[in-house]
Amino acid sequence: MLLPRPCKTQEEIPASLAQKQVPWPWGQTLSYHPQVHMLAPAGGLSEDGIEWVNAPKKFFVPVKALSKMFRGVFTRLLRNQLDENKLKLPNGFPKFQILKEKLYEKNWNVYAKKALRGINSVLAYLGRYTHRVAISNSRLVAIENGKVTFRYKNYRKRGKQEIITISCMEFTRRFMMHVLPKGFYKIRYYGILATANIKTKRQQAIALIGKTTWLPVLEGLTAYEVYRALRGNDPIRCQKCNKGVLLRYKIESPPG
Repeated sequence: MLLPRPCKTQEEIPASLAQKQVPWPWGQTLSYHPQVHMLAPAGGLSEDGIEWVNAPKKFFVPVKALSKMFRGVFTRLLRNQLDENKLKLPNGFPKFQILKEKLYEKNWNVYAKKALRGINSVLAYLGRYTHRVAISNSRLVAIENGKVTFRYKNYRKRGKQEIITISCMEFTRRFMMHVLPKGFYKIRYYGILATANIKTKRQQAIALIGKTTWLPVLEGLTAYEVYRALRGNDPIRCQKCNKGVLLRYKIESPPG
């Protein structure tokens, strides 16, 4: 989980955070364009679990630091997969160090979208990425002579609608790139949203969000202050004059 670490570079959020991740691997022309969309609440449970701590209104995470950190974590995990022979280096990269240098030639981008307002905005945002396929039927223009023609948005021209034609074989290849492999979970939850915390931290967070937390009146007091608060009197005040303060002295026997 990335969020708690970069938070410490500015005003730290002393809380257990959460995160929801959704991969988005395709572009408008079905090209391989991997992205990961993350949704995180602006706050979390306090360390003792009795309070919901809100993030500062003007700051959540440093985006530039988060971009570099994501690149570093991704590269490290990629190296682990290669060392365990779960992945193979692509053609043209005889050593991992060469691949790493290539990955570090460009700055990676983490785009921090402004906070969503209300549950309807959250559902609308998630719906665009969680339950869609690579291309909808409405974008298909024609399928003839072994070729497929479909519409796409050209974001280099401010989202202008254009048409592209590719062979059926190429269309199938691009489409199949975005079919998730067996055992791959499209939506993953972390922190207080993780499955292991459904009946503990998640329920506690839901119960605390938007509610005033009352702290015990005795919290942070010394034993002397607790006694005075519970008994209603001062144990070191002189009981005869009710003004003086009793002090403890140790009287030692004279030598000899």
